[in-house]
Amino acid sequence: MRLLLAILLATAAPAAKHNAVDTTKARASVLAVKDLGKGWTGQASPQSGVTFSCPGFRPSGAGVVETGAAASPTFSYSQTGPFVLQKASVYATDGQASTYWRRAVTPKLLTCAVQTLQAVSARGVKVKIMKQTTYPLKTGITHTLAFRVAGSLTSNGNTVTNYLDVIVLGSGRTITAITISSFRSAPPKDFELILAHEVAQKIGAPTA
Repeated sequence: MRLLLAILLATAAPAAKHNAVDTTKARASVLAVKDLGKGWTGQASPQSGVTFSCPGFRPSGAGVVETGAAASPTFSYSQTGPFVLQKASVYATDGQASTYWRRAVTPKLLTCAVQTLQAVSARGVKVKIMKQTTYPLKTGITHTLAFRVAGSLTSNGNTVTNYLDVIVLGSGRTITAITISSFRSAPPKDFELILAHEVAQKIGAPTA
């Protein structure tokens, strides 16, 4: 029983105790369609914060309390992308956010991104992972990690390349993740940098 409890504590997600002030703070940190410019459309997404776990990677959220959460609309530019979704979580203190970042936001997150791409195999699509890597991205705030997974998807004799990029940013009490996916061609680096800086400005102010 003690061993079982130790395992459960080691894989616990942060406790959720949301309040109105920090929910508003989380909502203010996510992108709106006006931030992306002309040609973009947005569809409402379920409101939830960041998650950093999947089979094979379950960082501990013990001692961390999520006090606010929000998600942007799911944005799309064309039928082949790019597609953009951002989620944000606010935690009770700066220290808790930093602790959770150290535990959860590591290159091991690539495992979860790979699994996200491989999930379409359940629909009969053959998936071959071609690339998985982290890459540098300067935003001027405390924490930034960016990574990319690329895979070829084959169905009914047709093959297309799918790119999945994730940019995770942290400052003060907020951690937020921007997911950018695109078919055929990779999302432009300049575009991703603009998005990252836009979000960094939203979360980089001193905490309330």
